[in-house]
Amino acid sequence: MYVAIAIVSFVFGLTVTIADSLNEHGLTLFKGSSILFGVLWGISGSILILLSKPLLTLYFALVLYWLLRLKLDRTNHAIGATLMIATTASQLSGAVFDGANFAWIIGSLVLTGYSKTYLEARGYRGYLLLLLRFRLYLIPASFSIVIHDPSPFLATLVGMVGRFVSARFAHRTERSYYREVIQRASRLVK
Repeated sequence: MYVAIAIVSFVFGLTVTIADSLNEHGLTLFKGSSILFGVLWGISGSILILLSKPLLTLYFALVLYWLLRLKLDRTNHAIGATLMIATTASQLSGAVFDGANFAWIIGSLVLTGYSKTYLEARGYRGYLLLLLRFRLYLIPASFSIVIHDPSPFLATLVGMVGRFVSARFAHRTERSYYREVIQRASRLVK
């Protein structure tokens, strides 16, 4: 099952970043590619939700967090999120849904997300901000430790690898995407 989670997580990370790049970073593939990658993002996210109860809890919290933070601002984002929410709704029952961990995850995402935004708006630079930037790794890692199941952290880690691989292809800027990420991180700790 972990191999399936890794493969689908990689595809999820890849398609999320390409869908985003088609809208916001000037990537052009072909007519309708934006919608196609929104659908692929939603399908891969839905498969992750179906693979395990912890992934349902994690990804449902993540999609609702994206809604709260207004990150689902394009048609392909809405398509992907709708597919994932519909899949979650089809799986919800008292025996499947883990409400306590869901509340903990979404609460952590909201608290750390707004804290990061607040600190950035005030020009704060330091280790706390760097730590908050890693929240999308730390929260799933903590969740994996609490439930004694590596699948949430594995899915997050491999999904981020997919995002970096597709970002290398999709982000057409003068500086490489990796260099920009490293420069941002180094500015935070100065």
